[in-house]
Amino acid sequence: MTPLLFNVAALTGQILVVFVVYGLIDTYVPRAHRPALHEAGKAALFTLIGLYALSAPIELLPGVIADPRGAILACACLFGGWRVGLVTLGAMVGYRLAAGGAGAMPGAIGMTVEYTCLLALSLSPLNRWLAPRAYPQLLVAAVAMSLLEPWSLTLIPPPDLGRQLFLEAGFPLGLLQFVATLILGTLLKIQDERQRLVAELRARNVAFDNAQEGIAITDATGRILTVNPAFSAITGYPAGEILDQGLARLAAEDPEPAWFQRAWETMATSDGWRGEILNRRPDGTTYPVWLSLSAVRDAAGNLSQSVSVFTDISPIKHYQAQLEHLAHHDPLTDLANRTLLGLRLEHALRVARRQGLLLGLFFIDLDHFKRVNDSLGHSLGDELLKTVGGRLQAAIRDEDTLARLGGDEFVILAEHLQAWEEATLLAQRLIQALAPPLRLGSHEVYLSASIGISLYPRDGETVETLLQNADAAMFRAKEEGRNHYAFYSADMTRAALERILLETKLRRALSNRELRVHYQPQVDLRTGRPIGLEALVRWPDPEEGMIAPARFIPLAEETGLIHELGSWVLREACLQGRAWQDQGLDFGRIAVNVSSLQLQRGHLVAEVNEALATSGLAPQCLELEITETELMRQDEKILKVLNSLRDRGVMISIDDFGTGYSSLARLKRLPADKLKIDKSFVHRLPENEHDAAIASSIIALGTRMGFAVLAEGVETAAQRDFLLAEGCMQAQGYWFGRPQPPAALTSSLLQPAASPPGS
Repeated sequence: MTPLLFNVAALTGQILVVFVVYGLIDTYVPRAHRPALHEAGKAALFTLIGLYALSAPIELLPGVIADPRGAILACACLFGGWRVGLVTLGAMVGYRLAAGGAGAMPGAIGMTVEYTCLLALSLSPLNRWLAPRAYPQLLVAAVAMSLLEPWSLTLIPPPDLGRQLFLEAGFPLGLLQFVATLILGTLLKIQDERQRLVAELRARNVAFDNAQEGIAITDATGRILTVNPAFSAITGYPAGEILDQGLARLAAEDPEPAWFQRAWETMATSDGWRGEILNRRPDGTTYPVWLSLSAVRDAAGNLSQSVSVFTDISPIKHYQAQLEHLAHHDPLTDLANRTLLGLRLEHALRVARRQGLLLGLFFIDLDHFKRVNDSLGHSLGDELLKTVGGRLQAAIRDEDTLARLGGDEFVILAEHLQAWEEATLLAQRLIQALAPPLRLGSHEVYLSASIGISLYPRDGETVETLLQNADAAMFRAKEEGRNHYAFYSADMTRAALERILLETKLRRALSNRELRVHYQPQVDLRTGRPIGLEALVRWPDPEEGMIAPARFIPLAEETGLIHELGSWVLREACLQGRAWQDQGLDFGRIAVNVSSLQLQRGHLVAEVNEALATSGLAPQCLELEITETELMRQDEKILKVLNSLRDRGVMISIDDFGTGYSSLARLKRLPADKLKIDKSFVHRLPENEHDAAIASSIIALGTRMGFAVLAEGVETAAQRDFLLAEGCMQAQGYWFGRPQPPAALTSSLLQPAASPPGS
């Protein structure tokens, strides 16, 4: 072998050794897990190969020897970093100086300059553009070495000799450094890219295997190529059984489902397809999934594979079904509630108008239920209501609707009546159904009911009119001795007169400032300490005594007085809050109820701003409670109002949650901060399994969606303990304190405010 071929082979061997050892270091000493050891290995590699290169130079020309020092130093800096480069430089400079000769010092200076230029390149803004592009960075380094290495020859003394060496050997020496840097750098970049791809593939495999969503990779026809463990867990198909099967096999529809055809037609021209589908497991059970298909295309743009991601949405559907059921059914009796009754009555009226049919509305109120409930307790009272609901249900036809409006009030919608006499017969059956005594524990209770009947079209043509007239007829039945039914008649004026008198008194009370605001504490269940107060309006009438809010609040809404009443309560609450703050008392937040009519009018933002400005109370100290039913309407005007208030810092709460018609789709878009569990779900806890399940579901749902959750109507330690165990952190009710006037609130309910820092 000629000296030239031998030298070329030696150089090639050096390059291959660096490449192989570099690859071993990347493989067995991963930089992500052992960065210090990884860096030390590279420093040792480049140092040893650099020393070997200096000790075994290559004969470029007869009498002219050289070595690939520049290439090794450049690659040490580019692929090891400045510390590896510095270690390599130190070893090579030390060796060259120790070897001596005329070229020792020029060689050491040349290598130092080369390292300095490489370091400056790595720190310069130019490198931020070059580095991600890989090869431009390597090319710049190769050019630099091809220029700096020949330049170092000019430093060899005497000057004439240096210049002569530069002219004779500069070009081949520069070419050597250029070629060696490019070849060695390219090999190392290939190794780096291979390791990056291996690491990326490993990470993707870990993500693939550990993903909670089911993932299937299919070919262009939908034939399954591979699946992850979650896929088998969700679908029930082991990997060995489903591979090579069509994706459509999972669907519950037979034969090939329509969604499958639509999906592949869509992916032919787009990046993917998404939709909800129904699948079937091998055992026959069906389950809903959200399927996301992503297209993988070849270089020509043709569909080559697809990635299918399955998300089991059964829990979401379950929660949604629960909420939908809660929205339309009474939680105690599981009968239709007011919302569902209204929907069915509207539909029945449309059918009756078209076909000229007769329908009846029966308003049922139990006689002396309060007396029975007070004597037996709420628990047995609830059992009584459920028993009554069952008896009434058994007395009506399958096509009739029985609803519970609340308390002891029931309504029956009877459609397709042939004559008003049918209504009489039904009323008599209802009276008879309630006549036998009811057995409640060790008690035997006799119960009766007063029933008011309104008929379409004689007594009204709208939902509101028919309900109002049936209610009026029920009061007539009570006046006539109870345990009786009465049809509505036009001369029923007493209730209307009483309503007018009550409206007059309410207007006078508002004008004379006779109403009062009481406050009920809201507490942190973990500590028992107050975190806020709910402002509740009270009406101490000189003649009747304390008039219940359930009597005058609906009247205020019907007459429009709710606007004046609501504004007054808001101002009073803010002024009282500021007064407590001035006394050094910390009440947390004051919650004020807002009527749907206040929201709809659109003046609420201005009223809140005025109340805050007048009182000096901070917005963060005010909370507005909006009923669930109103919030769920998703009216853009209302949402804009609530968003504006939240932007100011006012907290928004969903009051009476669980009694409306929530859905997950609506709930997640609401501008609200807190859910208040309606007391109807609380006062039978923890004994009532149905209520316990509902309360737990609401707490879990609210918490996972980021809402604070507060339970209303807590009256016992058992209720408190149950709610706390389920994750509800806030509550209010008689167990913690009744609504009281401001002066009656004790120091245990209002805590001294924290002193400011440095005071």
